[in-house]
Amino acid sequence: MTSAGQTGTTEFLAGAGDILTFQVTVTDPCVLATINAPSLTAQTVINGATKTLQFAEATDSVDAAQPVKGYCGERNYVVVDGGTDQATAVTWITVAKDVPSVD
Repeated sequence: MTSAGQTGTTEFLAGAGDILTFQVTVTDPCVLATINAPSLTAQTVINGATKTLQFAEATDSVDAAQPVKGYCGERNYVVVDGGTDQATAVTWITVAKDVPSVD
């Protein structure tokens, strides 16, 4: 190995004591990502009518830190009935994603 220093070329001879060891740890940032909830407003719909609500797609803590959005993969949305002890999906409301979405 050689190094071109300010006073010329310095040579370093590799020997048994010159072995460099290191460890690489790969961490999935999405495992601990937290979801940033979208801001929604209350809606009222009369029976038989339709209503559309547009909102900014939810992001997560990885999206906030990365220049490329959707790093952690696709998101799917469902509306649930919050008036029960269990989060039961409401089947008469659909959520359609814009194209392109975060993913």
